[in-house]
Amino acid sequence: MMDNAAGCSAWRHCQTNVVTVAISDMDFLSWVRLGDLCTIRSKVVFASSRSLEIEVVASVSSVASNGEDTIVARGVFTFVSIGSDGKVRAVPKLKLENEEDMRHAFLGLQRYEAAKRARLKGGN
Repeated sequence: MMDNAAGCSAWRHCQTNVVTVAISDMDFLSWVRLGDLCTIRSKVVFASSRSLEIEVVASVSSVASNGEDTIVARGVFTFVSIGSDGKVRAVPKLKLENEEDMRHAFLGLQRYEAAKRARLKGGN
């Protein structure tokens, strides 16, 4: 469900076919019990020229919690945009509208650069 939600956000941002290329920082924080209402929220938090990161949060609401949401999982999903020729396309720039967006984009840039350094280091 989390990958599907992330894919919807990626598609809305790119308006093209998209594909998941990585899942990182996946944390399972609590259980989802039978009868819980599970909600998945996703948001594009970073876009480079060729990929984008989507933050996904899963929460549950149950009768036992008096309707309060409890976060049960969160993760960061990386997508690329695919053109009709099957090749990776450029990703549209992300519009940052407030300080929280800027903070998420800064953290995404740090993850992106760290992953890039790790790829370069592993390729030597």
